[in-house]
Amino acid sequence: MEALFHLRDFGYEQLTELTLDGLLIRLTESTWVRKGAILTPAERMAALHSLIPPGLALSHDSAWWVHRGLGRAPAPLSFITLPRRRWIADDGFEAHRN
Repeated sequence: MEALFHLRDFGYEQLTELTLDGLLIRLTESTWVRKGAILTPAERMAALHSLIPPGLALSHDSAWWVHRGLGRAPAPLSFITLPRRRWIADDGFEAHRN
């Protein structure tokens, strides 16, 4: 598992300096990871976890990034205005379908 560097644990200046030195890349507004790291969906979800308010479902862009994405995460607070049926799996993950 790759180490995620969170803004709450390090200073913004320190993380930005390491990014400019080419050692880290920024995943979200508050999470960085080692450059060249290969992340699993669980690690990408952990990077988004602190940004998602409880009870809010991820957008399709964010869900795609968690499972297949490269680079920086899309804005997590994009909302879908269409009504959707809700289904919650046994492991607690939520899925939405029209």
